[in-house]
Amino acid sequence: MSAIAHAIAQQTTAQTTSSAVYTDITGASIASGALTAGKKYLVLASAKIGNTSSNTLNRIRCVHGSTAFAESEMVQARANPIKSVYGWFTVWTAIASEGLKLQFNCDAGTVEVDDVLLVAINLSDDIAEGVDWFYNERSTDDALSTSFLDGGTITFTPVVGSQNWLVMSYAQIDAGDTTNALISQLNRSGEASSTDPQIQLISPSASGIWPMAIMGRVFTLGNVSNTFKERSATGAGTTHTRLHSAVFAINLAKFKNSGFSYTSVDSDISQSAFGTQLETMGITPSVASDLLIGGFAGFVKVNGGRTAALRIQDNNSDEPAGQTSASYDQAEGNDASDVDPLSVMSAPLSVGTSLQTLDLDIGVKTGTGPTFRSHSGTVMGAPATSINQAAPAGVVDNDILVAVLVHPDSVTITPPSGWTQKVASAAYPTAGTGDKLTMFWKRAASEGSSYTFSFSASTTVGIVIGAWKDALQSGDPFSFAATATDPSTTTTFPSISGTTIDPNELILHFGAAVGGINNSVPSSGYTEDRDGGSAQVFINEKAQAAAGATGTVNGTYTIISAGFPGAGAILAGLRPAVSRARHRSLWAFTFELAGGTSVRVFSRLLRGVNRGILRS
Repeated sequence: MSAIAHAIAQQTTAQTTSSAVYTDITGASIASGALTAGKKYLVLASAKIGNTSSNTLNRIRCVHGSTAFAESEMVQARANPIKSVYGWFTVWTAIASEGLKLQFNCDAGTVEVDDVLLVAINLSDDIAEGVDWFYNERSTDDALSTSFLDGGTITFTPVVGSQNWLVMSYAQIDAGDTTNALISQLNRSGEASSTDPQIQLISPSASGIWPMAIMGRVFTLGNVSNTFKERSATGAGTTHTRLHSAVFAINLAKFKNSGFSYTSVDSDISQSAFGTQLETMGITPSVASDLLIGGFAGFVKVNGGRTAALRIQDNNSDEPAGQTSASYDQAEGNDASDVDPLSVMSAPLSVGTSLQTLDLDIGVKTGTGPTFRSHSGTVMGAPATSINQAAPAGVVDNDILVAVLVHPDSVTITPPSGWTQKVASAAYPTAGTGDKLTMFWKRAASEGSSYTFSFSASTTVGIVIGAWKDALQSGDPFSFAATATDPSTTTTFPSISGTTIDPNELILHFGAAVGGINNSVPSSGYTEDRDGGSAQVFINEKAQAAAGATGTVNGTYTIISAGFPGAGAILAGLRPAVSRARHRSLWAFTFELAGGTSVRVFSRLLRGVNRGILRS
């Protein structure tokens, strides 16, 4: 038993350059002596890349000798704290005196890379092309449209059924605009059909060139024909161009130890970095061996301002080291519709024969909560048994609509179908003859132009309806809702407070006064969305980054009729939309072969091929 010939370079200390000319990344090279000319190698590269000071174009690529793999280049525009994920692979025939290395540069500022991995695996001597592994690439430029276009494609029938195959794809796409999505998927047909993993993003730069990360997934294949393709498309328009596409498959049964875990359905993720374990698996090397580990997840952002943090841990220690302490903000696109491709790879050396428990963890690293969209409101001029209020402008599905009415305590409000009463205040200044505030909400779904609220008796009311986007998309969107009244005030709204349960909640503050509001001044730190002067109900809000107590909230007002004291208030915590993980994958295999290798492997070892292993 022996290991397949391989070479590894891994850099886990951040490297920087301000050069506009491609510069070698320290610790990310494999010398020519670690490779055998004429042999085919699977070359894998991954890294995180961003700019420490400027939102400018940053580049990374792989070269052999002094010749660049053109299809390996990524051009992105990200500044701290955001890093993009770089992932690329190819099958390359080694050339005498040529090693492999990664390079980077930037147009301005300082480009920074970290968690850099470069791996070369000999595919020629111990495993057979067309039997144990398959590779295909498409290097023709393809104008993309909304119809999926085939890229790299492989079709094969495994010699033995019920074995696990690692299949990987990537696409290098030249973004032509910053408004339409780039889409790439790993497509399977034949024995079974699937279109995942699939990712999409709207490029933050029209000059961006995106290898769309390495999408890896393990399939258990029967002894029947299977076809795997990388396929690309756009969300709309025809301005994006795919420059390169590739797909690779390898039979994991050729290796002594391997394992995987995969889930295709969406799952909610934590609002805290690394707070959600997506996948877990175990692998126990039969002998001390180097290990190759890969993880992938599609980050369903829901909110365009969010970033994620993805890591792999081996027995609860970072692999590669330093991921938790660095805790980079990872993101590709800027849009709420993005399914960002996040990936991480590592190659720990000489792993012992104890169980290695691998975890793939994710969480929202930086995010924003709900934001105000628009409002409408009015005060009735004459008594009636209902009011028809116009909808706020620009409402889209999944917006949260909140209606607050100020009305006589003796009158009951019946909302339109689909609205739910959240809270109602006590009467002020006195029960039965005073006013009260009642709050209703609904989640927008194909909304009409207006809403009719009915009353138990003819009366006049004041009403505001506000719309907020990027709020929780299922269930009750509020972490709390509180009310407060003051029967004697003529200048200050009653003090009120609450406690949020999520980071990045938006605190909504509503209020009204019996004597009418000429104008209102928000409580400290709050922003006024609507003054209370016209509808007699104000809307103020404040984003709260950390979950916990809101503190005391009040605010002041100028009363219209000083002879009528009393005011009421409502405070509610609007929870943020939950980001999700999609098509997440975790896999690993030892470089130790399952058996049946030739004596040529041992001669290569004596020549020191496997001593081309580097780690910085």
